[in-house]
Formats: sequence, C-alpha cells, structure tokens
Amino acid sequence: RRCWHFLCSTWLCSTRGDRMTDRTFHPAKKNEITSFSNIFQSKTSSGFRDEHIWISILDPPQRSPFTRVQRVSCCMCLLLCTMAINIIFWNLPTDSQSPVIIKVGSFHVTWQEIMIGIESGLLMFPINILIITIFRSIKPRQAQSKEKEQDSGISETKMAPVPTLKSLLKVNADSFSLEHV
Repeated sequence: RRCWHFLCSTWLCSTRGDRMTDRTFHPAKKNEITSFSNIFQSKTSSGFRDEHIWISILDPPQRSPFTRVQRVSCCMCLLLCTMAINIIFWNLPTDSQSPVIIKVGSFHVTWQEIMIGIESGLLMFPINILIITIFRSIKPRQAQSKEKEQDSGISETKMAPVPTLKSLLKVNADSFSLEHV
C-alpha cells in the first residue's frame, strides 16, 4: 500500500488568491513533507484550533471527542476559578516596602502584585488542566443497536448521531405540536 502527499499552499477557488481552480500537483518529496515550514504551519493551524480553549469553542476540530459543550464548560470553569481565586487576594493590605518593578505614568506594578499573580496561576491552572484532561480522555458515547444484538446475538455498537439545529427543531416541533380533536 502506497501513500502519496500533495502539498498545496494556495486557494483552489475562483474568488480568492490567484483565482485558479485548475492545478497540477506533484507528489511531495520526503524532505518537503518534513520541512520546518510545512510542519510548523500544519501544527500551528491544527494546534490552535484544538489546543486554544477559547478559540476552539468557535472552530472545534471535526473529529475530536472533546465536544463544544465540554470546551465551554472548561472556559466557564477557568473564568469562575479566576474569579474565586481573585476574591482570595482581593483587598489585601499593600506592602509599603514592596519595590515598584514597572512604572508607566500612573500605572505601577509592585513585586507583591507580581507574586499574587504567580500564586493565582499556581492555584488556578492545575485545577483547569485536570478538568481539560478528564474531558479529553473521555471516549464518545456509543448507542447500542438492541435489535441487531437480539437477532444476531452479537453486540454491535454505533456512534450516537450528532444533533444538528434542524434535527433539534424537528424533535421540538414534533413533541410540542398540538392536534385538534
């Protein structure tokens, strides 16, 4: 079995780029596939969509078991943990002996404020990384076909269908329809 890779870094569209829709591609050589620019571009684009928790809500990877609802839950946890930890450090007495590290106009950052930021991060991120790791390691739900299991005696599993807006509206319209008797 042979596998061929074709690299294309341009649009194949009549309205974007150089507006060409007809191109000839040659199989990529091993050094082209493993080049830094190719690996960097593919890893950053896929990594940005999957690893950046806030961006991945809007544009999640297609075949990721980490659902959009789970991603929103992680973002809400991150936000609420940040708020809870900031409450811990809110209204602390300021240390007059703490040296000013950065001063721009009326804005200044002291060593005490930097330490509070580091402590907040050390308290917040392990909790959120644990939650994200749990969500990423969960396998997707599978619906079992009971009819086939009873007929053939073999347990066969199927992926649960992904709900779409159209299917949700149809289910809601069917369940809430009023018939006149």
